[in-house]
Amino acid sequence: MKTINRLGRPQDGRGRAQVPTRRHRRHAKPERAIRQGGARFDPILLCHLANVAWRMGNTKLAFDAKTETFPRTPEANQFLKRPSYRTPWVIRDSV
Repeated sequence: MKTINRLGRPQDGRGRAQVPTRRHRRHAKPERAIRQGGARFDPILLCHLANVAWRMGNTKLAFDAKTETFPRTPEANQFLKRPSYRTPWVIRDSV
């Protein structure tokens, strides 16, 4: 009978199930912004567009990435602007 080399358990006692998790965490950050049709879509922009779509209800929206507007639905463009605040409250463009 031929003896096969036996592999023991790793010294940390966790086993092999933890190795893919460690590899996965190394690549958790997105490497670059999403490109769709030559336009640049940031993840934050996609969240804003989803918010506008939810507020507009069952309206079909088409977003133009070059002008950053909804050309066929002008009432949706109001949600893309910064809201006007009351006079004592100001949000500055730079700090």
